[in-house]
Amino acid sequence: MLKKMVLVLLVSAFASGCATKAIQVNVPQQTKADVIKGYVTIKEVNDLRKFEKSPIKPSVPSIEGDLIEDKKLTDKIIGRMRHGLYHKALWNYTIKGEGDIYDVSREIVTGSLASAGYVTVVAGDENFDKALPVAIDVLQFWAWMQPKFTIDLIFDGEIRVRSLDPQKSLDVNAKGKHMFSTSFAGGKAWTTLVEEGVKDLDKNLVLMFKGK
Repeated sequence: MLKKMVLVLLVSAFASGCATKAIQVNVPQQTKADVIKGYVTIKEVNDLRKFEKSPIKPSVPSIEGDLIEDKKLTDKIIGRMRHGLYHKALWNYTIKGEGDIYDVSREIVTGSLASAGYVTVVAGDENFDKALPVAIDVLQFWAWMQPKFTIDLIFDGEIRVRSLDPQKSLDVNAKGKHMFSTSFAGGKAWTTLVEEGVKDLDKNLVLMFKGK
C-alpha cells in the first residue's frame, strides 16, 4: 500500500510539473540575395490552424484541458506529447519566451523573403510607400508524436503569403516537414524536430519567392 501511495504521488508530481514545456524556435539565417527584387510590408498575420477537442489523430492541433477557445494559449502552442502506452494526449509544447505564432511566422517569412531578394519594410522606412502589402496565413505549424516500437516525432508546417493589393499578384504557399524516430522523446528531441522542420519550411518558401 505504501509503495502504491508513493507511486501515485510521483505520477501526480510529474504530471503537474510537465503540463507545459517550452521550445526555442530558431529561425534560419537569411542568405544575401544578389539583387533586390522588390519591397514588401507585412500588414497582417493570421493563425488559421484548426484546434480540436480531444482529437483521435495526434496530427490535429489540440490543447491540454481542451481550452481551444483561449487564443492566449493556442497562439503559443505548437505541439503535444502523447502517452506512449495508452496514446492519451499529455502536456503541451509552446513557443519559448514572450513570442507567439504570429512573431515566429513573421520572422520566418521575413527571412525567406530576404533570401529570395525582397526587402521587408515597416512604416517610416525608406521605400515603405512603394512596398507591396501582404498577409501571412499560418495553415499548419504543429509538432506531434506517433508511439510505435520506437517513437516517431513529426513536424508539419504550412504558410501562405498573399498580396493585399488586387493590382499586384503574389500568392505563395509552402510546406515544411521533418520526421525522425527516437527511443526517448525528451525536450531536446522536440526542439531539434521543430528546428529542422522550420528549416525545411524556410527553404521551400525561398524557392517559391524566387519563382515570382
